Amino acid sequence: PGRWANTFGTSTSNEMGNDVVLAPDGDYVMAGTTDSGTAGGTDGWITRVTPTAKTKWSKKFGGKNNESVQGLVALPGGGYIFVGSKAISTTTTKLWVMRLDDTGAKKDEAEHTYSVNVESSGFAVTLGPGGDPLITGYTRATSGQRETMYALRLKASNLKTKVWDQDIGGASATRGARGSAVVVVNNTMVIAGSLAEKAGLGATTDGWIVGRDLVKGGHVHSAPLGTA
Repeated sequence: PGRWANTFGTSTSNEMGNDVVLAPDGDYVMAGTTDSGTAGGTDGWITRVTPTAKTKWSKKFGGKNNESVQGLVALPGGGYIFVGSKAISTTTTKLWVMRLDDTGAKKDEAEHTYSVNVESSGFAVTLGPGGDPLITGYTRATSGQRETMYALRLKASNLKTKVWDQDIGGASATRGARGSAVVVVNNTMVIAGSLAEKAGLGATTDGWIVGRDLVKGGHVHSAPLGTA
């Protein structure tokens, strides 16, 4: 269709696109965040546009607190699953996952966090065996700790059901990690993200690749990428 650039949103609000997938008919479906006309804070935002940048539909999802959509995957039978974060209260944020149909209407949703952690967020999603969503992001046990990488597999038939979940990296006041991209390679969930070994002045962050077993989420391999 040629090259083009376009903006989506309003002149009096803030929108951000975080992910995009290709629909079967060649449309683009973008996931992100908006503060336009929300009940409070930010909402998750999904917009479908044609190959010539004409908006087909635009949907907001959220409530009175802050919500954000970070990752999106197209489903083989039509529709989409997105992941992000949803503030349940002023002190608790959960990983948020929702299934949409082709028109952007909600079909089902769920919120997840690792154990009793106060904060979890999803950054990326792909599909595993049986169409199960494989999600990565981060989780945080307390406000005094840094985040640790979070990975989980949900049931395709019920997004409220975990097959397994794992925190990866062992967070502390100085050590932190998060996952930001995920693919399936040779029956392994491969996560790309970041690993920080210390905080404060002089702190550095390395890229990190982690492999997890698809059946139970167990360790397959990990490798920091960067310089000392």
